[in-house]
Amino acid sequence: MATRGPVTAAARRTSNNSALTAASWRLRLAQRHSFPEAPTFREQGIDFMDDVDAWYAVLGPAQMAPELVARLNADVNAVMALPAVQENLLRQGLIPATSTPQELGALVKSDLQRWAKVIAEAKITAD
Repeated sequence: MATRGPVTAAARRTSNNSALTAASWRLRLAQRHSFPEAPTFREQGIDFMDDVDAWYAVLGPAQMAPELVARLNADVNAVMALPAVQENLLRQGLIPATSTPQELGALVKSDLQRWAKVIAEAKITAD
C-alpha cells in the first residue's frame, strides 16, 4: 500500500489491517509513536528515499510587514506549544515543530533547490 503521507497512513491503519512497510523520514524516531514499527527506507537499504517528508507552514505575502510576521509567528508557536495540539499531531504521525521566519525561508529555499534538481534530472514535465 502506498499513501501520500503520515496522516493518510494513520487513517488507513486505523480503518483496516494495513501495514506500514517503510517510512521516508530520515530516522526512526520515538516521537513518531503512531508508527514505531515502521522501518525507514534507509534501514531497508534504499537510500534514495532518505528524508522525504512533508512539512506544513503558515505563509503570507512577500512584502508582509515585519511586525505582523513576528506576531503571527509568536501566535502560531504558542498554539503549537499547547499539549493538546502536540498530542493530536503526534497521533497522526507528525512531529510538532516551530521555527523562525528566517529558518522557514531557508527550508523553503532548500526544498525548492532539491526538488528542482530531481525534476530536471528526471526530465519531469507537467503534461
